[in-house]
Amino acid sequence: MTVAELTVEVLAEKLLTQFDSKKFVEWAVSALQLGCESEHLFVLAGLDGEPTEEREKYFWKSVQDLDIEVARTEGELNYCYALMIADKAIKKEIGIDYAFSEMLKIVYASDYEHRYLPFLILMKTWII
Repeated sequence: MTVAELTVEVLAEKLLTQFDSKKFVEWAVSALQLGCESEHLFVLAGLDGEPTEEREKYFWKSVQDLDIEVARTEGELNYCYALMIADKAIKKEIGIDYAFSEMLKIVYASDYEHRYLPFLILMKTWII
């Protein structure tokens, strides 16, 4: 997984779920393991006991330091995350049940945007 994919994942999780800001710290550790380096990234990796605001501040500084392009709107983030989930499901890197549960989160977060509705329909027919 690339640092850009990790970034999409953590931002999607922040958007779609009850988010624990320790995920920013985990993101930093993963980015370091991938060979990324920046002063802010090193600081973020050590912010286990700090408040959310501090972690988020260093997360965004790290994203900027690493020159990672991120989705600018919730709609763009939903779309990027949906593509990533679909790609992982096709490659069998994640299970189909997990992929559908993530796609349903996107359906709800997007306020039932038409491009994601087929996943809701598929899920309803799959359950019945």
